[in-house]
Amino acid sequence: MALGSLGKYDEAIKAYDEAIRIDPELSRAWYNKGVALDSLGRYDEAIRAYDEAIRLDPELAVAWGNKGLALDSLGKYDEAAKAYYKAIRIDLKTDMPSTTVKSVP
Repeated sequence: MALGSLGKYDEAIKAYDEAIRIDPELSRAWYNKGVALDSLGRYDEAIRAYDEAIRLDPELAVAWGNKGLALDSLGKYDEAAKAYYKAIRIDLKTDMPSTTVKSVP
């Protein structure tokens, strides 16, 4: 969403919350909410959003990668390494590996 790319993360989070309210099964809305939270340094909340995106779409490699970044920011290096490993394994299974971790919401 353009709000995140403009640095309006709080507004982006509200928009993602509304999308999630309408359809809680939108894995990309959960993922993008995580990115916005991450951008604000709200790592625990970002991890919860990434976890929900992963629950809905376990093959969403970028969510695993960003979860790793958030965990790393919290000093949870072992957990971060596991998330990075999962992201890499998923990417290796696809024809077009993800080249970005942390896309703009």
